[in-house]
Formats: sequence, structure tokens, C-alpha cells
Amino acid sequence: MKKVVCFSVDVEPDFGNLLSKDLYYGKHHLSTLKRIVDQYDLKITAFVTGKTLEDNPDIIDSLRSLRAEIEQHSYFHMSGRDSKIKDIAQGIEAHKRLLGTPPIGYRAPKGIINMQELLYLEKSGIKFDSSIFPAVFPGRYNRVGFPTEPFNVEGSNIVEIPFATVPKVRIPISLSYMQLLGL
Repeated sequence: MKKVVCFSVDVEPDFGNLLSKDLYYGKHHLSTLKRIVDQYDLKITAFVTGKTLEDNPDIIDSLRSLRAEIEQHSYFHMSGRDSKIKDIAQGIEAHKRLLGTPPIGYRAPKGIINMQELLYLEKSGIKFDSSIFPAVFPGRYNRVGFPTEPFNVEGSNIVEIPFATVPKVRIPISLSYMQLLGL
């Protein structure tokens, strides 16, 4: 079986909407990411919040210069259950309006997603999701029973592309974990 690496970035307000004002320090480092993408001829998927697209229309050109596949990451980066479907819908609408095409991929804020949300995504035309961390996050989820390779979500037509994890210990391979635990 051929191994494939999926390189993705979440483009959202820094600090996950925890501040009173949205900040976007990360967008100032897209030129560094472009050098890496060009040097290694990487293909990337950028999961972008609808609000980020609206607040930073210049980011669309930056991501296109990276040859990035631009997909959806909700609107406000909400993770509360009562407002999640509305947040997803608003993000999809912003994506269509600003990019001219509907998204086909989605990543849930904080990797928190349930079957109701997956079925809503499917109804909205989403083909793949990349929200599952097949790992343990104390107080948030325990997903060590999930596959570490892409799989079809039972009860839907959605393909789940889980986060990569360190084999056996199942620590997600992501910048936030590297910042927390070190390289």
C-alpha cells in the first residue's frame, strides 16, 4: 500500500477566540510556509474559518499562492453543542460566497464532532472530514479505538482522514502538541 502524507493547517484566529479581539499573527508567517511548500513541493489543505475569510480577504490569495486546497473549519470556531450546526452552516455559506465554490472538506474546531454534525456535513455536500484525533485528550475525548488511517464513517458517505499520531503511543503529530511536549 502506498503511503501518503496529508499536510494541513488550520487558519483561524490565534488563541481560538479566547481573546476579546481576534488576532491573526499566523498570517504573517505564510511566506515562511510558502518557502517550505515550494522547497519540498508539498500539497497542503488549509481548513479556514468563515470569519477569518471575511476578516482577511487577502488570506485567500496567500493560500492560493501556496496551491492550498481551501476547506472549511466552521465560522466562529465554536465548539458548544447548541450553536455548532449554525456555526457550520454559516462557515459553509461564507466559504461559498468568498471562494465561489462550496467546500468539500471540513475540520471541526478542537477536533470535537458528533454523528449529527457529520450527517449535516454530508447533507451540505462535504465529502471528507479531518476532525478525529485517534488519541486520548484528557477531559475532551478518548478515541484510541479509531483507525489511524482514512476510513468511511459508518452510517454516512463521509470519509474521515484522521490526524497522524506517533505509532503505539498515539500522540497527535501537530504543532500544538510539539509546542506542549517539544520535538
